[in-house]
Amino acid sequence: MRRKRPRRPRAWGRGTRDWDPSVAAVLYEELPVGVIACGPEGANLVFNRRARELFEGTGEELPADDCAERYGLYGAGGERMLELEEIPLQRALRGERLQDLVLTVVPRRGSRRVVSVSGGPIAGSARRVAGAVVVILDVTARLAMEEELRFQSAIAEHMAEAVVLTDAADGEIVWVNQTAACMFGYAREELVGEPVARLNVAADGAPAARAAEILGGLERDGVWSGQIEHVRKEGSRFWASVSVSPFERAGHGTVWTSVHSDVTARRAVDEALHTAEERFRQVFDDGPAGIALVGPDLRLTDANGALCALTGFRHQELVGRRFEDLAHPEDHELAHRALAGEIPRHRAEARLITKRGDVVRVAQTAAAVRGADDRPAGGIVILDPIAAA
Repeated sequence: MRRKRPRRPRAWGRGTRDWDPSVAAVLYEELPVGVIACGPEGANLVFNRRARELFEGTGEELPADDCAERYGLYGAGGERMLELEEIPLQRALRGERLQDLVLTVVPRRGSRRVVSVSGGPIAGSARRVAGAVVVILDVTARLAMEEELRFQSAIAEHMAEAVVLTDAADGEIVWVNQTAACMFGYAREELVGEPVARLNVAADGAPAARAAEILGGLERDGVWSGQIEHVRKEGSRFWASVSVSPFERAGHGTVWTSVHSDVTARRAVDEALHTAEERFRQVFDDGPAGIALVGPDLRLTDANGALCALTGFRHQELVGRRFEDLAHPEDHELAHRALAGEIPRHRAEARLITKRGDVVRVAQTAAAVRGADDRPAGGIVILDPIAAA
């Protein structure tokens, strides 16, 4: 007895019985893109659900001349309504095939939309056009996103700071703006694909430690900021303030965005100020003359050891005391006027009253210290003992 071969399922699209007309109608109606079709000369106009939503259309028969106004059909810029011969369905009826034609739809109600239209004629017997069909895709959101990305890219491109994008997986540079290329002395194409560590000054143990520090900051706070010493292509070094943050790049994984600002000059100023401050502090602490720093209210904010020894007061007893409480009643006026900025720096012989009430003769120099607004913000008094004759 011969065994029957199992019946193979009929493939989709073979035979007229594969497609139930009602199934086809449902599929057509529920497509996520708009579809508009018509018969010869534009008769039997049909909209699917998505097309009706886009154009507020129901497939009603309209004179061809009225379609552009009825459905709000405008050119890509949305400034000029389409002429009859420019309407996509009319062009398809003339045998033209359309691909990604961008139009603006301005419905009577609702918001303006940007659509992409593709389509063409439906071939009938004897090579005659039996109708036309167009497919409409709403690209409003996509174009808005692309415009936002272009805007953000333009901002990054024209930033005064250097911007470097680095693949977090392998540490290779994937993009730099022109500012970064100029800052590091490379052509942009020379940097793409290179390890970002190439831009940093090499030091024993520093790259690994700095990478761990940055990763820790990103995991903890989502951002890392600090100063890094960089090296240019020609070998010169400079310091930059760097801010690093991650983002997920579609199809590429995590990317680090780092923004670099050259702070070499600022560091030089800071170092000079620090050096000057250290020198002043050394003179202040170890100098033989008594020194008092006073605030805007002419009360002492600091005093050195020599002044403590000269007056007999401890440091905590001097801080907060008015300077005129130390000066002889007949001698404090000149110092007061100089510290208040009423007269220039002055140097004169004066007398101090010690904690025990003794009178000590000193050479007194007083001067105001001015703030950013040029107003007196305090002052300094130097008191050098005068040996008894």
